[in-house]
Amino acid sequence: MLQRSVQIVLMAVSALSALVAVFCAVLWARTARMCEHVTLGDAYAQVRASTFAGKFGFLWMRRDWVPDDLRARLGTTGYYRRPVTDRPPVNFENVPKEYRRENWSRFGLTAQHWVASDRFPKPFVYDHWFIAFPAWWAVVAFSIPPMLWTRAWVRRRRRRRRLATGQCLKCGYDLRGHAAGARCPECGTGVPAETPAVRPAG
Repeated sequence: MLQRSVQIVLMAVSALSALVAVFCAVLWARTARMCEHVTLGDAYAQVRASTFAGKFGFLWMRRDWVPDDLRARLGTTGYYRRPVTDRPPVNFENVPKEYRRENWSRFGLTAQHWVASDRFPKPFVYDHWFIAFPAWWAVVAFSIPPMLWTRAWVRRRRRRRRLATGQCLKCGYDLRGHAAGARCPECGTGVPAETPAVRPAG
């Protein structure tokens, strides 16, 4: 009973993982022509998940203070998208005067940390964490559980079929008429006692 319950749970996890893999593959394909963002928060604190240029990205930012003219353009909770060719203009007047930027990039994985500060018209701090990785990483990662489950299911099905027909569990040789506990003439695997149509040992 416990083994059956574990199999059901693993099957459900594998099915969910397969659906996520398909969803990631669709998002990956859409990045060729569209940048998409899902944002939670407001102009002062945001968590954002993005897809762009064949990558998935996650961003967290915090601001102590936001100018009135910038607050409306930073976006709030919601879904946003734009064509890849639609690059918003950079407003250099809002670039902080003092900032520190740390970058790390290896094997397609990118991590960034920005800390910026300004003292006009009042002191404030802008803290920004960002991580991005190739979208195909997610597709491959979420495809592994269903592939492993499918492999195990095929092996269980093959074992049951070979047991029912009196075949060797390893090579499929016909073991009908052989004594239980004997060796398969082809591969040397022991003949299971539960194999039907075999002679009892001794």
